Amino acid sequence: MQNKRGLSEVIITVLIILISIAAIFLVWQFLKPTLKEEAGSINLDKVKVDLEINRNSLIASSVNDSFKINVIRNAGEGDLTKIKVRVENETNAAVYEFDGIPELGERQLSVPNTIANYAKIVVIPIVRVGNNEGEAGIADTLVIRDVETQEEVSCSLPSNLQCTLGTKQCKAGTNITQTCSYDSTSNCYTWVDSVTCIAPQFCLNGNCVNVVCSSNANCGSNVYSTNFCLNGNVYRNYTAFTCNNPGTLASSCSNTRTPVLNQTCSNGCSNGACNIASIPLSGCSILNQANGLYTLANNLNVGSLSADCINITANNVTLDCKGHSINGTWSSSLYFLISSSKNNSVIKNCNLSGAEGMFFNKVTNGQIFNNSINTNTYNGGIYLLYSTGINISKNSFPDGNIGIGLHYSNNNQLSDNYINSMMNYAVHLDKSSNNKISNLIIDNTNQGIFAEAFSNFNSFLNVFINRTNHGMEFVDSSNNYLNNITLLNPTGSYGLVFDNGGKNNIILNSRINAKGGYAYAGGIVTFYGADNCTISGNRIENLGYNGIGIQINSNSNTIQNNIVRDVNEGYGIYFTGSSYNLVIGNNLTNITARNFYYTGYGFYLGSLSNYNIIRNNFVLNANGTAFVFNSANNSIFNNYFNTSRGVYFDTPIYSNFWNTTLTSGTNIIGGSRIGGNYWAQINGQGFSQTCIDSNSDKICDSSYNLNTSNLDYSPLKN
Repeated sequence: MQNKRGLSEVIITVLIILISIAAIFLVWQFLKPTLKEEAGSINLDKVKVDLEINRNSLIASSVNDSFKINVIRNAGEGDLTKIKVRVENETNAAVYEFDGIPELGERQLSVPNTIANYAKIVVIPIVRVGNNEGEAGIADTLVIRDVETQEEVSCSLPSNLQCTLGTKQCKAGTNITQTCSYDSTSNCYTWVDSVTCIAPQFCLNGNCVNVVCSSNANCGSNVYSTNFCLNGNVYRNYTAFTCNNPGTLASSCSNTRTPVLNQTCSNGCSNGACNIASIPLSGCSILNQANGLYTLANNLNVGSLSADCINITANNVTLDCKGHSINGTWSSSLYFLISSSKNNSVIKNCNLSGAEGMFFNKVTNGQIFNNSINTNTYNGGIYLLYSTGINISKNSFPDGNIGIGLHYSNNNQLSDNYINSMMNYAVHLDKSSNNKISNLIIDNTNQGIFAEAFSNFNSFLNVFINRTNHGMEFVDSSNNYLNNITLLNPTGSYGLVFDNGGKNNIILNSRINAKGGYAYAGGIVTFYGADNCTISGNRIENLGYNGIGIQINSNSNTIQNNIVRDVNEGYGIYFTGSSYNLVIGNNLTNITARNFYYTGYGFYLGSLSNYNIIRNNFVLNANGTAFVFNSANNSIFNNYFNTSRGVYFDTPIYSNFWNTTLTSGTNIIGGSRIGGNYWAQINGQGFSQTCIDSNSDKICDSSYNLNTSNLDYSPLKN
């Protein structure tokens, strides 16, 4: 009995377990759909994907053929992954899926229609939220026809209110822009107000655009100028501004300037003011009448000066010597004519001889013209100190120590002056910048022009220098511009010299004809530290014994398209201690020598002249091509050499590059590839004249060995 009771308890326990499992299974089956539905659901409350059908884009079709329609995605939130397009009629519908569209994008969809006589097209966005995707509701519906009346649904607005989606216009008679948008009520694309343009903008083609002007005031305020002299009287210019075609895209501003009489002058006008009656001078005087016109009534012989003779102490003073002379004996620091800290001083038609000349100290906007100055002065016949805006023109200096001296004086103009027989400089610039010197003639002086101590950014145009020891010299002076300088008949060593750190100077289109001068020196020279200079388009000829056409003792210069010819016992272009220069397109001709080994070369590469590029040059009728001494890593290629002998190397000998990698391009002898140099000799036995070119490519088959460290691997063959 006990065994049966135990078995019954086991059976009961098993049954209870089975019943529990069955109950759990039934509950699970009941809850499973709900849980799956919850797990796959998407909360789209915050998802806003705005899709729109372009009403004008539908290209209809028959059944079983694709139709095309454009869908526009406007601004909005949501990760749009796909687009559903549902095509419906009264009884059937078909759904097609397409890839999503970027925000603010538009895409044409080709819908493979299977629904006959479709009545509407529905667009539904499919978005992703988290790891799930779902529909975000109907975004737009295009109704093709009414399903009850079977009539096509058309726009209810008149044609003049309809438009093409996305186009713009200006609302008639206003400054309001309008944009074409879809109106679901009328099933039309119609105009909707967008932006009101605020002056000075106005509406043009649906956009707010700026106009140049809408009134005269937009162009400027009418104004009178400062006084000036016209026909002996004081005038002012009246400038009036006008807005043409105001408020339109064609609007523009213009102005008219009309001289208006401001004051009638009895004694003429100077510097914008009536002259006081001409004040005659018969001796040394103080000129203290502002706007005064002083005239010298007679010649003055003042003897030894004990004070400055004529002293200008007021603004806007004019002294007209009327061609009369002022003669005297030199006395230190005393001048015939002086103006100190006074503006608009004018001195003209004076003949000065003997003592110091004219001194402008801290003067702004003055004139010195048509004077003759013959003075033995330390600072200059005309001496400017801390002065600016002075026009020095048409003066002559027949004799003296220094013609014109500028010290700490900037932005002055020197033009059409003639300077002769100066014991020192014709023109001296000391710490003076941005001056313009033009149409200057210098003859028979010790030195033509000397600029020193940071005299920068000066320009020298059309300067003629004859019979000087040094033509022009620049020391510690940078960024000066020289154009059309002529140097003839030198009596000393140098033509144009740049020294001691003056950088970035430019020398263009100038001519140096030494006529046997410049012995042991050069036509154009850049000494130590005068880097980054440009020497281009110059002609240097007839240099004397051991003369040098262009001498470079500085770095990173450009020497281009110059002609050096007829050099006696010297060199065409000479480098020493000079690196990283570009030498291109120069013509060096007739460089002769009696000493067969050391002179008469087109190029001289002296000690420590490295990394220079020498290409596209001609060396013709010279004793030798180049003299190379203690220089390395220079690139010398695509040059035309026709000399008595080739290259002379003096010890120590280092390697240089005598060709570049063969590349396509017209070379120096007209061939189609650029490589090495053309090596000719006057006797016709040069390497390029005798080498073999078996494939007729105008490149010699073999290298030209100058020595074991210097080879031209691609010499040219004519």
